[in-house]
Amino acid sequence: MSKFTYESQLSECKTELTYNSYFENELCVNKKIEGTLAKRRIALQLILSDIFDCNYALNLISENINANYCSFVYKSFVVTYGKCFASGATRGLSLKAKDIFKQQPELLTQHHCLIKTRNKYIAHSDSEFFESSEVYFAESASEHEFFVPTLKFSFPTGKSLKQEWDLVHFVYEQVKSQIKKLESKLVAQHA
Repeated sequence: MSKFTYESQLSECKTELTYNSYFENELCVNKKIEGTLAKRRIALQLILSDIFDCNYALNLISENINANYCSFVYKSFVVTYGKCFASGATRGLSLKAKDIFKQQPELLTQHHCLIKTRNKYIAHSDSEFFESSEVYFAESASEHEFFVPTLKFSFPTGKSLKQEWDLVHFVYEQVKSQIKKLESKLVAQHA
């Protein structure tokens, strides 16, 4: 546990944030770091925040397995997980699956399944595996009606849910390791 604590303060006009750092309750001097390494550190922190959200979503599903909203929470989880591996102009950095999972082929396969779930089902309607439907015509002597039974994947349970939790935990550990290496470089430049 860190002996540092931090607080943010919003200006009176509510347009600026300032930060104070304390070590064992003693005010520290803050120095804003900029440059390529700082941008990479920011991106990794944002990815780490997304991974925390993923873990929270899986916890919510696990603790409320019979709740109707679990399907929505799972979709949020998949989109947020995928975001960690997608490039974006603001972050300028994304995780590379081949690097993260280079020694873990089973986890790489599971990762690809999650990304496929995102791409083929959640973000687009391109998979009969995740959702399917048929049209039937019911007819009696005096009435008729169409009915359309629909099957949709909601969210994993049991072992599958645990595997996704393990995947998220592994990615978390990999990102923490990247942060530690990056911070060593930052300390060498700025200490």
